[in-house]
Amino acid sequence: MIIALDGPAGSGKSTIAKRVASQLGFTYLDTGAMYRAVAWLALHRGINLDDGTALGRIAADEPIDFDNPSQEAQDTELTGVSISGQDVTTQIRTPQVDAVVSKVSAHAEVRRALVDAQRRIGAGRDVVMEGRDIATVVFPAAEVKIFLTASPEVRAARRFVQNATKDDATNAQGSGAAGDTSQGNSEKASFMQGNFGQDSFAKGDDQTRHQQMLEQINRRDKLDSERDLSPLRAATDSVIIDTSEMTIEQVCQKIVALVCRWQCEHQCEGASRPILPAVKQHDDEGDSHKAGISLQMPPSIEDARR
Repeated sequence: MIIALDGPAGSGKSTIAKRVASQLGFTYLDTGAMYRAVAWLALHRGINLDDGTALGRIAADEPIDFDNPSQEAQDTELTGVSISGQDVTTQIRTPQVDAVVSKVSAHAEVRRALVDAQRRIGAGRDVVMEGRDIATVVFPAAEVKIFLTASPEVRAARRFVQNATKDDATNAQGSGAAGDTSQGNSEKASFMQGNFGQDSFAKGDDQTRHQQMLEQINRRDKLDSERDLSPLRAATDSVIIDTSEMTIEQVCQKIVALVCRWQCEHQCEGASRPILPAVKQHDDEGDSHKAGISLQMPPSIEDARR
């Protein structure tokens, strides 16, 4: 079964996809990390970013590997990524890569190579795959298709605090201190809320940085949605979820409910409610609320899309 999870930058794709995959016992694949890895290696090697042929060779020839963290850590840690045998987990999340990844991913040679790789990875597996063209190009026949979105202001706020948290962690490591990660974890747990991060912009410098992040988000949206090949858009049969004023748990509940409903409609043959393995475990324990899972399902997938 394939769950396709698309959306723009800052919509919550990675956090939600990892948590849903963990709850359902599915494989998680961050396709955006693959494009970022190619972009990083191109920068590292000084390759002209207008040279689609050279970039396509990187995408086709250089192996990209993923090292999934434990389930307990999936919602708080980045998935490990390496390309050509080099760990680039943190390097691909820098402003330098942010600035060029849309340009790199727009080349047909790059997309062709990576889409082929993504299809090979997803074939025959239960997988939550997140990106920008999963439901429209990579797996248009995916069983469940989700398009996450949020206002540009909210998405910029999330990225602002995300970067600030990473800076704090880096500074703590540099000073030799272990650092208190509780604030960062708390922020990550609540970043789906619409008012998230607004208190962070009290200082003038922070307001400026937030404005710069907003401009970057808008620029990325424009590049991704207007490119000729595989533009960012929701599939006509995707369920669109605006996460601006939702928590992580609320979004996960909605997606898990849609998966349950799909299974009921296609696999249960008259059963009133399917119980997925991960959901059943918590339900048996009477602890589903603690797992952030709701078994309340929409009447049908079609109703959810409306």
